Amino acid sequence: MYNANLTNHRNAVYMGQISLGTPPQNIRVIFDTGSTILWVPSVKCKSTGVLVNNCKTGSNLFSFRKSTTASNTTYTFEEKYGAGKAKGWVFGDLLAFGAPDTKHLKVRSKVHFGLATKIEHSDYAIFGLPSHDYYNQYGNVHKSIFHQAYYEGLFNNPIFTIHMNRCSISKCRKSGKITFGDVIDRIVTIPFIGLLLIAVTLDGRSERMGLRSTTTCMCLTRLWSVIVVLPKLYYRRHCVTMLLGI
Repeated sequence: MYNANLTNHRNAVYMGQISLGTPPQNIRVIFDTGSTILWVPSVKCKSTGVLVNNCKTGSNLFSFRKSTTASNTTYTFEEKYGAGKAKGWVFGDLLAFGAPDTKHLKVRSKVHFGLATKIEHSDYAIFGLPSHDYYNQYGNVHKSIFHQAYYEGLFNNPIFTIHMNRCSISKCRKSGKITFGDVIDRIVTIPFIGLLLIAVTLDGRSERMGLRSTTTCMCLTRLWSVIVVLPKLYYRRHCVTMLLGI
């Protein structure tokens, strides 16, 4: 089991740290259950949008030229996130969970990740935590980093848990914790429950859902989402499937 602290940024983003390359370069990442891969902004990257900062300031970037173990697969990647997008090249290199100067857990073999050169909307690095391995469009099968670490025996169980606290300020440290390989019961555990829906606003109009207060609906929870997405075509049905941001 391995756990690390997360930093809460405006009660919307929970960031952790990883180490990439040899010697290790520290990268702050957003852990996202709705993404499949890890991608990080590259040195000299170009970014546009309301949440860009790293490319402009030159902070939190990865330089493959400064890593003696980095290898370019020559394959490209492109990830889309609503209004955002990141594109660049797929690289292989050594990775460890945690910052280089703290307790960390090193993956034994190289991992594959996207090195983004062009980014839109937000240039924060994204660490995908998918529920299964994935197959990319170029025919290369790369295990998710979480699954790769599990198959290497770094975790006893193929599970992870995330504990999050709210902040009264815009940014606070040690406001959450991510655990790989086990569940920390002593913090808190609650069952997933349906979301009660009485009324919502669609296109600026308040719409009654026609649901009794005892009616619940199935929803999909996703880290790094701060809104509830409701399919408009189905909002009058007694139960809808939604994306509930947490």
